[in-house]
Amino acid sequence: MRPLTPIAIVLLALSLVTALWSPPAQAWEPTKPIEFIIPAGTGGGADQMARLIAGLSEKYKLSPRPVIVVNKSGGAGAEGFVYVKGKKGDAHTIIITLSNLFTTPLATGTPFNWRDFTPIARMALDRFILWVNAETPYKSAKEYLAAVKAKPGMKMGVNLVGKHVDSTVNNPIECVSHWKAGRVRPLAVFDPERIPDPDWKDIPTVKEALGLDIQYNMLRGIFGAPDMPKEAVDWYIGFLRKVYDTKDFQDYLHKGALKAAFTTGAEYVTWVDGAEKLHKELMEKGGLIKK
Repeated sequence: MRPLTPIAIVLLALSLVTALWSPPAQAWEPTKPIEFIIPAGTGGGADQMARLIAGLSEKYKLSPRPVIVVNKSGGAGAEGFVYVKGKKGDAHTIIITLSNLFTTPLATGTPFNWRDFTPIARMALDRFILWVNAETPYKSAKEYLAAVKAKPGMKMGVNLVGKHVDSTVNNPIECVSHWKAGRVRPLAVFDPERIPDPDWKDIPTVKEALGLDIQYNMLRGIFGAPDMPKEAVDWYIGFLRKVYDTKDFQDYLHKGALKAAFTTGAEYVTWVDGAEKLHKELMEKGGLIKK
């Protein structure tokens, strides 16, 4: 057998490398528009955040395909959740969540649970504040509570500006425009610490105002359709992290007094599980769970 020449050896080596080498798998990315479901009406906190995310995706070219926001608010958000639940395995459908992720199935019996969906990322936590109409005389939570005790029948609800109720507990971002316009007055924040942003820092905590240790934060998180492929989940995590890190999104968090609280993976799942238990406990105490 004749010895191989140097050229033959090189050619043989190249043929072996060619046979063994295969190009790396292409990372997943969207191949069609992303349907971003909002299980709430237009104008609210979830709607504002979802539309901001879609806008920043376009502004900074963060996705190869557009993000299309769709409001499905029927049945206290059940319409949106049930719709996404039916998209099993879909890599192009995501949903933004708020407290109705827990409260709607508990209160209505609609057959869905957060475990039906694929956790992607928590974008923020929403603080809550006790508000009264600015035309009322109450300047503190103590004054308001004293009035409630002295005058049974006072109402708490939603339409505070229209004077249909005496007070409301709502998140800052949905009341900030009315506050700046002098129509509502914040009395106390349901958080262990005051809101650090300059515009909000003078609002006392409930513990400071009333001596009661009552805390509540609402989820602003993103889930995917059931059984979303892992490579798609990884892409969305990276995408949302890029959105979160933009100056625009950080400015939005500060303006709306939202807690910066980005998290993913096991930490996100653990937080959601605890939040579900808290909502169930509170609703059981209030007799609000559908039998």
